[in-house]
Formats: sequence, C-alpha cells, structure tokens
Amino acid sequence: NSTANFVLCRTTDGGPAKGITDAVEAAGVHLKTFADVGGQTYPEYFRITLGLAEENLFLLDLIQQANKARHA
Repeated sequence: NSTANFVLCRTTDGGPAKGITDAVEAAGVHLKTFADVGGQTYPEYFRITLGLAEENLFLLDLIQQANKARHA
C-alpha cells in the first residue's frame, strides 16, 4: 500500500490544462503544473493537493466551472 496527499490529474480531452489551472488560481488556489523535461511535454497534466473535505469540494467545483468554460 502507498498513500499520498495529492492526485495527478489529466484533462479528459487531452487538451492543455492551462485554462483550468489559470481559472482555479484566479480564485486563489494553486495547482501544480509540470515543466517540459528531456523533450517531453505534459501540458494536459496538473496535480492537486488534498485538503479538508470542504476545501476539496470547493476545488472540485472550481475545476468543473473552469472545464465548462473551456468547452463553451
């Protein structure tokens, strides 16, 4: 068994996560994004750190709103 306090996420359509991370960060929540490494790029990935239940629900709501805005 292993445990961690974060979750690696990927956009469902494989598109860049920048729109999601920008919108969430505008609300004051920082998401981890990944720099290019050795010629590999990871624009569709971001990482969230888990918090209290209320914080997690708030974050999930922000991500859902940002995702809807990306596809509007």
